[in-house]
Amino acid sequence: MPLMPEYFLNSIAFIYPSARDAKRDTGFIGAGFMVGIPSPDHPSYRMVYLVTSYHVIKKLKAVTLRFNLKSGGMRIVKDWPLSHWVINKAFDIAVTPVSGDGLDFAFIPRKLFVDAEKIAQHKIGAGDEICLIGRIMQTKYVTRNVAMMRFGNISLSPQYEEKTFLVELRSISGHSGSPVVVYCPPYALAGTRDQEQMWQGYLLLGVNRGHLREYEELVSVKDLKTKSENWVSETNVAISQIIPAWYISELLDDPRLVQHRVAKHAELKRKLAGFKEDAAPSSQPSVSRKSRQVP
Repeated sequence: MPLMPEYFLNSIAFIYPSARDAKRDTGFIGAGFMVGIPSPDHPSYRMVYLVTSYHVIKKLKAVTLRFNLKSGGMRIVKDWPLSHWVINKAFDIAVTPVSGDGLDFAFIPRKLFVDAEKIAQHKIGAGDEICLIGRIMQTKYVTRNVAMMRFGNISLSPQYEEKTFLVELRSISGHSGSPVVVYCPPYALAGTRDQEQMWQGYLLLGVNRGHLREYEELVSVKDLKTKSENWVSETNVAISQIIPAWYISELLDDPRLVQHRVAKHAELKRKLAGFKEDAAPSSQPSVSRKSRQVP
């Protein structure tokens, strides 16, 4: 895979049980990533949302969010209540609006979400390269949120009873809520995509739910046959479930989030109207069309 674009690599936020944990980078419970939805009237202005897995936050009344700041260091948003999240329990997704003011982040554009149309158009499926953007768990990060990548391939696309992407990727605890992207190389191999089916770069495949587990009975070291009646060994089979991006898109259109965007659009219009009034020459009773344009 080539160099990862900033809007994926720098979209990560960290989630903790408390502000104390966030400051010390202890008790880390999961990652989240930022997505942006443009204003219909002013496309350069976007409402920003944090996406994660519902199981990351569901056992807590409130969590603490940690973001990087443009000025350096981090912003810690403590006691972010469960009521601030819009949730899809069936597909284990949680979304909450956030303010991006002063934050050093890039967001994933909604137009890069994988959906049924893109899958058909680009022939996305088993064997395609994927990348999870998360963090390493063995290091404490007390200065900045630092993202790292893990690589793999799509093993199975959603079909019949399987509603998620299954990917060959060794996810571990702490990777829940991380974004997973799919990549198309800039060349066509025999028997795969033709030129019309190719796309440029990366698309958001979905959000990492976690890895699948198997359980094996323990045996005695003496003969490797005698089994324990009460103990088993949990094995990470290196297959992870990725909740498809189209379910995130559906949740972003939840009436509560739509209402949030309507309110933000109205607030933006009031601010821009006030800016135009302040910028208008006091000697003129009206403002020309050209001077109404916001830089």
